[in-house]
Parts: sequence; structure tokens; C-alpha cells
Amino acid sequence: RFVSQSLADLQKKIPNSAFLIMQESALACFKQLNSIFSINEIWSYEETGIAKTFNRDKQIKVWCHTAQIKWSEYATGAVKRGLNNRSSWDKHWHNTMRQPVKDIDIDSINWLQLPEKSTLSLPLFEIPEHWLTNHPNFQKGGPEAALAELESFFVLRGKNYASALSSPSASRDGCSRLSAYLAWGNISLREAYQTLI
Repeated sequence: RFVSQSLADLQKKIPNSAFLIMQESALACFKQLNSIFSINEIWSYEETGIAKTFNRDKQIKVWCHTAQIKWSEYATGAVKRGLNNRSSWDKHWHNTMRQPVKDIDIDSINWLQLPEKSTLSLPLFEIPEHWLTNHPNFQKGGPEAALAELESFFVLRGKNYASALSSPSASRDGCSRLSAYLAWGNISLREAYQTLI
């Protein structure tokens, strides 16, 4: 539900002709797209998650090398992989967090026109309508919801953060509730940090 709402929020900003949700392994999806478009380069964040997603990325790396596709990965959340020590971590983190947040002009992008869905061999995923409705027991996904949650924390809920942090029941309201939004790319750590300062 959260991921579907996040995608639906993103879809409002992107032309339908350039938005596609494929339902298969990442490697199979890239192979399908490459057979249609002949991919030159892939951009992504560096993996900082769990073994399953790290192994997925290792498969993608091998495939990119074999298919002669350049893969450019970028650090996220100021995380530097493979450090032997953390002696300069704090300085690097603050420097990264203070860099400007890019304001992307969506309207100026020359969007790729996707092929007819009938030409794709992999299954597409249509978001069930009931996943897009709000549920009282779940946080709503999407960048707009992330910004609203951030605002409510800084303006109101964060006032009780110190006392609510360690309480399972009080932390539901007293903590930021940004984890899912950060994990699924609804908002960046830099955006949250710069909203605070």
C-alpha cells in the first residue's frame, strides 16, 4: 500500500507515456528494456540495504559489464561504502547535507515514449485501487505525505521527542515517522536536514 501510494504520487508528476511498473526481477526488467531501447547508461543510488538487494545489484553489475552498459551509482544519505575507518565521517556527512537540494524542472525533461504495453513480454503491474486509498492503521506513501509528516514533526510532534523516544506507544506520535519515506525515496535525508536548519 505504501509503495503503491508512493508510485501513484510520483506518477502525478510524470507523463503516463513515460511511467511503467514492471513485475519481475530487476535483472529481467533491465533485459526487457534493453531489448527495446538499447540502454547506454543506468543511474542509481548505491545499495546500502540488505544482502538480498546487494546480491541483486551484483547481478546487475555483471550484466551491465557483459552488455557494455555504463552503470553510475551515487551515494545516498552521505553513506560511504567500504570505509576502513570513520575518522572523517562527521565532516563528510555535514558537507553532504549542506549541498543544495536540486530543484528539478519536470516540464523541461524530454520524456522517453514507452512502447505499447502489448509489445512487452514481462508482466506489468496495475496498482489495485484499494491500495491507493488511505487506511487509518497505515502511513500514506508519497512525497507529499512525507513533507506533511516532516512538517507535523517539526511544528508539533517533535516537542515530545525526548520523552517519547523510548516508549513503544508514545513514539508512534513523538518520533519523526520518516523511516519509510527515507527508505523508499519519498524524501531525502538532505531535504529533511535542510528543513530543520
